[in-house]
Amino acid sequence: MLQDDLGGFGDARLRRVGAKLLDAMCQKPTTCIHALADDRNQELAFGRFLDHSSVSYGEMLITTGRFTGQRAAGRHVLAIQDTTEFNFPRHADSKHGFGRSGNDRDLGLFLHPTIAVDAVHGGIIGLVGAQVLNRTGVKVDASSRRAIEDKESYRWLLAAEQAADVLAGASCITVVADRESDIYEQFARRPAGVHLLTRAAQDRSLADGARLFATMDAWPERHRETIVLPAQPGRRERDACLALRFGRASLRRPATADSKLVASVDVFVVDVTEVDAPPGVEPLHWRLLTTHAVTTVAEAQEIVRWYRLRWTIDIDQAWRLSRTNGWVGSTCNEAFLVEQHGSVFSPVQIHVADRQAIAGQQDRATPA
Repeated sequence: MLQDDLGGFGDARLRRVGAKLLDAMCQKPTTCIHALADDRNQELAFGRFLDHSSVSYGEMLITTGRFTGQRAAGRHVLAIQDTTEFNFPRHADSKHGFGRSGNDRDLGLFLHPTIAVDAVHGGIIGLVGAQVLNRTGVKVDASSRRAIEDKESYRWLLAAEQAADVLAGASCITVVADRESDIYEQFARRPAGVHLLTRAAQDRSLADGARLFATMDAWPERHRETIVLPAQPGRRERDACLALRFGRASLRRPATADSKLVASVDVFVVDVTEVDAPPGVEPLHWRLLTTHAVTTVAEAQEIVRWYRLRWTIDIDQAWRLSRTNGWVGSTCNEAFLVEQHGSVFSPVQIHVADRQAIAGQQDRATPA
């Protein structure tokens, strides 16, 4: 089941033009409207579509979420979320509406997508949703006490809530994220029917007065196995011997958290430590917090496998079109970024990556 349009937008013609734009971007590895169009008339039609007041990124995301939800029905789904950044140095004169990038100097914005992955075979199911973060306001003092809803980190909670809604037909939902999502509120406000799998970033206080990391270090080693660590920028592929420890812990509510939250949350923890790493190489060490029960080696291995799928998917590939084809959009209207000279970035590209990945999986699954 492949998505064949971007949404209805209340107009049959807009639906048709959006479908043609989606198909063109799937066929051609470019983000330039001029290159995507078959002729001048289609180029104008694409431009008018993106400029139309009825065309919204919200409807695009609702549409793709509906398709993803249908494909996810009856499956155990990993909802993998991450944040990617667009940075535009040396373009201040040609950009309008952009906020600050991560370095607080250049213009840019952030996108936070959630992708649905089959927990059994690791195949991409589709896009769950995406959030756009545009830092146009005054920089806030990070030390000031604010409600979680007023922080950028709220995106991690919103993604879990969105996964619960979009993937309601799944047999099980596990939201997977890296260390930045290690937020007490994420566990204390976990949506009903949703499990969490998060890499720990903080040595939290436990309900019994102990510290998380020391408690984990004291657990006995339960298993060893060797896995292949895939190559990443600055790191070659290599084998890694991993020692597994696991147990249960009760995380105490931080003093900075809302006092209305529960005083503690129970989680299971899987500690993954590399043994005898090569000289000069930082040993792998994951401390994985999950709401799934982990009482056996097999269950701990499954948690590690699910977490490793966060790597396998490499969310940044969803934006490769914009990075490798010289995207230079000049205006920012949430997720629609259009330049007068014809370059475009929008959730269309998310749909492109989504549809191409699903099509590729279907091709591989079809017997020769």
